[in-house]
Amino acid sequence: MAAKAILGISPGTRIIGLAVIRNGELVEWKIKTFKEMWSRDKRNAIVATINRLCEYHSVGVLVLK
Repeated sequence: MAAKAILGISPGTRIIGLAVIRNGELVEWKIKTFKEMWSRDKRNAIVATINRLCEYHSVGVLVLK
C-alpha cells in the first residue's frame, strides 16, 4: 500500500499554491489562479481542485499556511 500523501495549501482569494509531498519528496506542485469575483461557483471550483488532488494522490494529511 502506498504511503498517504501530504497536501500543503497556501490559500488566497485569487491565487492558491498547492504542493503534494509523499515520503518526504515533492511529487507535485502548482499555482492555481481563480480570477473571477467571489461567488459560489468560484468556491466550488476551488474545492473541486483540492478534491481532485486529494483523490489522485491519496492525501491523508492537509496542511494550511
